[in-house]
Amino acid sequence: MRRHLATAALLLFALTACADDAPLHFAGVVLYPDGSPAAGAKVWLTAWRSGEALLLTETPTDAVGRFRAEWERTPEDADVQPAVCVHAPGYGLAWTGRMVFSDPELWLVLEPEAPISGIVRGPGGDPLPGVRPVIDYVTRSASFDPDSIGELSSSIGLPAQLQEMLVSETDANGVFTIRNLPAGIGVKLSAQQPGCARARALLRSPSLPGAEPEEVRLTRSGTIRGRVYRAETREPLVAVCVYTTADQGLSATTDEHGNYEIAGVPQGLCSVLLHEDPTEFTAPAVTDVAVRSGAVTDGVDIEVIPGLEIRGTVTARDTGEPMAGALILCNSPQQPSLGLGWPTVRTAPDGTYSLRAPRGEIRMLASSMPAGWLAEGRPGLNAVTFTLTEANAPYTVDFRAVRFSPMRGRVVDGSGLPVPHARVLSVSDLLCPLMIRTTADAQGRFECGEPAMARILAAYRGNDMTRAPVVVDASRDGETTLRLSPAIRPTVIGRVVGTDGNPLAGASVRADLRDTSTRMGDVDDHWRYSTYANAGPDGRFALRSCWPGMDWNVRVTMPGYGEGAIAHEPLRDGESTDLGDIALEPADLIVNGIVVDEAGQPVTNVPVRAGPAGPGLSRRPPSFLLGKAYSGADGRFRITHLPREQVRVTADPNRYDGVAVFVGPENPEGDITLRVISRDDQVLFTHVLPTPLEVATEAMLGRVVELYRFKAFEGHEFGQYLGLSVVVDQHAARLPDERAWVCDDQGRWLEDHSIYIPSTGRRHYVFSLPEAGVKTLARVVIGVWRPDQLHTWNAALGPMQVFDPVVSGQHIAVLQSAELADEFIRPRDPAEAQPGKGPHIRARVY
Repeated sequence: MRRHLATAALLLFALTACADDAPLHFAGVVLYPDGSPAAGAKVWLTAWRSGEALLLTETPTDAVGRFRAEWERTPEDADVQPAVCVHAPGYGLAWTGRMVFSDPELWLVLEPEAPISGIVRGPGGDPLPGVRPVIDYVTRSASFDPDSIGELSSSIGLPAQLQEMLVSETDANGVFTIRNLPAGIGVKLSAQQPGCARARALLRSPSLPGAEPEEVRLTRSGTIRGRVYRAETREPLVAVCVYTTADQGLSATTDEHGNYEIAGVPQGLCSVLLHEDPTEFTAPAVTDVAVRSGAVTDGVDIEVIPGLEIRGTVTARDTGEPMAGALILCNSPQQPSLGLGWPTVRTAPDGTYSLRAPRGEIRMLASSMPAGWLAEGRPGLNAVTFTLTEANAPYTVDFRAVRFSPMRGRVVDGSGLPVPHARVLSVSDLLCPLMIRTTADAQGRFECGEPAMARILAAYRGNDMTRAPVVVDASRDGETTLRLSPAIRPTVIGRVVGTDGNPLAGASVRADLRDTSTRMGDVDDHWRYSTYANAGPDGRFALRSCWPGMDWNVRVTMPGYGEGAIAHEPLRDGESTDLGDIALEPADLIVNGIVVDEAGQPVTNVPVRAGPAGPGLSRRPPSFLLGKAYSGADGRFRITHLPREQVRVTADPNRYDGVAVFVGPENPEGDITLRVISRDDQVLFTHVLPTPLEVATEAMLGRVVELYRFKAFEGHEFGQYLGLSVVVDQHAARLPDERAWVCDDQGRWLEDHSIYIPSTGRRHYVFSLPEAGVKTLARVVIGVWRPDQLHTWNAALGPMQVFDPVVSGQHIAVLQSAELADEFIRPRDPAEAQPGKGPHIRARVY
C-alpha cells in the first residue's frame, strides 16, 4: 500500500508536469435539488499549496446559475490542483475533485445541509468551552455531478475564509456544531489547547440517531527542547526549521542562539529532524526521543555537519541534452523511514545537482521532469539505493529522461461526427492504476498527458457512452478514435428504509463495477471503478455513473444501522434496474465494560474501539471502525449503536497492548473486561548495542541495533519476552518469508512469537526469554530460509554477549548471574532511595 501511495503521488507530479501552462478555465452551472438554477451562489477555487489550504479566487453565479472562473498557474504552483467549491444559503457545500485540466462544462447539484455536532473534552474528561476546532479537510465519495464518472478526488481543504462559516466555537458544555455541509461527508478536524497535544477526530454525517456528540479528547503533552549547531565549531544555526515525527504539524524555528522548543508533543517515542533542504549542510535525525506528559525533554540537540556530497546530472536518454528543473528526492538519515522524503533539489540549467547527506543508507529518486519528459524506468521503481561512506564520497547518481508524447484522440458519435466536450477516462499501466478524467474540446479532440506504455480509454457524454473500454499501446501512431453508442448509460435506482418501512435519508449507497475482460499488459488489474450516491429525504437514490456490461455489487450503509449488500447480473444497455426497498436492521447492540491493567486495576482515559470481527456482507476490513468510547475515571466505558453482528472490542493498539474481546449474537453481551498495558510501560529495559551488528545479503542490509525486554499479551496470555530491533534496507522489491532466528549458547533456537509492536521505522522480532543458564546468544540470523537448513543461511551474527552493562536512558541491563532474578539496580547517582523508588531502577538480571 505504501508503494501504491508513493506511485500515486508520482503520477500527480507527472500530470502536473504535463499540464498546460496556460490559465485554467472552469465554467458550469449550479442547480438546486429540484433542477432550478442557484442564482447568486458563491463559487470559490480552492487548492492545497505546501500543506496549506488556499482560496484562489471567488465569483458568484448569474441569474441562470452559471459561473466562470479562471486561474493563472505560476511555476511555483506546479503541483497545485484547484477544486471548484460552491455554496448557497440553506444548502451544504458542493465541490469537484481536484482539477488538472480546464473544464468548461461543470455541473453541480446542491443538497440540503445536515448539521453535525461534537464535544471537546480535556485530559480529565471535562468539557472545554471557547475552543474553535480547525477543519483539516472534508471528504465525500458521492459526486455532486450526478453524471460524473472517474473523479480523481472528492476531498478538499478549507481555507481560513471558509472555516468560520462551517464550525462554531464550543459553548459552555464544550459542544460545537458543523453547519453548511451536506449528508454523507466526513470531516477531519483537530483541536488544541496549551499543555495538550493536538487531538484529531473524524466526524461523519449524518450523526447517529439520538447519539451523544462525537468526542474530541485532548491528552496532556510534553515539550522538546534543544539546540541546533555546527558540530565542528559549536556555532548556532539561526532561523532553521526543526520538526518532530510525533506530529508533523509541530515544528519550531531556532532563535539567535540556535535554540528551539516544540510544545504540544504527544507522549511516546518520536524523532526530531532538521527540516531544511540539504544543499549546504545536513544533520542526522535524533531518534527515540522519549516524551512524557507534563515534562520537558531537554538536550535534544541536532549537530549540523557538512555531510558527504551526492551529485549528478539529469540528461535526455536519446540526445544527452541537460534537463533543467528536474526534481530530485532524497531519503537519508536526515529524514529516515519517512517514505521518499520531501523535494530536496532541482537541477540547474546545465542539468546538474548537488546535495549533502550524512553517511548511511540513501535512497534517490528523480520524481518529475520538464513537460514532455519522464524519468527513465517505471515510476516508483527507478530509485537508486546505496550506502554513503567517506570512502565513496562524493557519490555520483545520474538520471536519464525519456521523451513521451501525450496520447491524442477524438470522440465521435455513431455517424462519425465529433462530440464536443465529451468526458474521456484514462487508466495508465502504472503500479497503482488511477482513473484520470479529461474533457474533449469543441471539436471532440482530447489529449491524455499521463505517462504510460499502455492505457485503457473510455468516453461518455450524457447517456451516450463507448460500449466497451479500449486498450491502446503507446507505440500506436496517430489518433485514437472513441465512438459513442447512443443512450446506453444504465441506471440503478432504489430506496433505503428501516425495518419499519420508514425512509433512511442520508444513507450511503456504493456500487463497485468491474470489467474482467479488459486488461493492460503486465498490470494485474482490470477496468474498474466505484460510484456512490446518497439517499434523499424519501430514502430514494439513483446511481447514474454506471457502465453497461460490467459486473457490479452494491453496498448500503447508514449510521446507527447494519449494512446491506447486493450482487447483480451485469447491467444492460440503457437499462434502469430498480432494487426496490433495501431494508437495514437497527444497530442496537450495546457493549458495556471496564478497562484494567495487568494487575486488575481500572485504567482511565483509554480509547476503546469496536470493529467487525470478520469481513461481513460487504467484506469490510477488520480495521473498519463501528464505534468508540473512552474509559471513565472508574475505568468503565459504554459503546452504543453497534450492528447485530460479531464485533471485536479492543483498546487503541497504538497506545495500548491488550486482549481483544468478541461480542455479538454468538456471545452473551453482559459486561466485558479489557486487559491493557500502556505502550509507554511495556519495555522493562533496553540493551543498546554500542556498535550495531550488520548483516548484508543481495536482498537486504540489516543492522541489529538493540535487544530489549518487554511485557505483552499474546492472545489471552500475559508474559515477558525478548525483542530484537533491526533496521532493514531492502534491495529487492519484496523479501519472501523474511524472518529472524535467535540461538542461545547451548544451540537451542528460541521460540518466536507474533506480537504486534507499533511501527517505529524498524523491524521487530519477538522471542521467548532465554532459559536459566543462558549468558550469551550464539547466533542471530536474519534471512529468508529455515534455520535448520544451515547451508542456506543468509547471515549469522555471533557469538555475542547478551546484556553486558550498558546504560540506555533510564534502563540498565547487567550480566551478573546464571539465574533469572528480579533485583533493584542502583544507578551511578548516589542519592538515597528505597528499593523500587527514586533513582533505583527495576531490571531483570542474568
